[in-house]
Amino acid sequence: MPSDRLPCSRAPLSLLMMSLAVFVTGISSAVAQPEDIGIELPPIPDAVLAGEWTLEPDDWGGRFLRVKAESPAPSPTHLEVGPVTVEATIGVNLILEIAIDHLNRILTPFPNPQVRTVSDASTRVDGSAIYVATGNETPVTLFVSDASDPNHALSLTLAPRR
Repeated sequence: MPSDRLPCSRAPLSLLMMSLAVFVTGISSAVAQPEDIGIELPPIPDAVLAGEWTLEPDDWGGRFLRVKAESPAPSPTHLEVGPVTVEATIGVNLILEIAIDHLNRILTPFPNPQVRTVSDASTRVDGSAIYVATGNETPVTLFVSDASDPNHALSLTLAPRR
């Protein structure tokens, strides 16, 4: 007698359903009962959640400070033109923007600066000024020190921009 149905056994199907039911029950119990990690959160009054009342420092014993998050200022997509004065500290890397395909001048506090770099940028020292030029956007790292004391160097990373 021809049949359009495939023969199947009901025993494996019921075993599969029972396994699936046990598996789902195990997951739901794990989700329903989160693990206690030992942090007790104070209750928040319904009026605060509804926005009808705000908490004041005296309401919670003054243990927390209200902080307003400031949105970061959008960074410019182009190089800001004009001289920039920065304060550098020995041993702290300072990141500065420079112009691509232009001569950039950096005045140093050293009377006789010495420049160390492994970049392809062109550098030249004239008095206490350093001139840097590059034709691509690859960052330029410079260590600038006084020729008489190379142990105290300023670390500069120059970020070329168009």
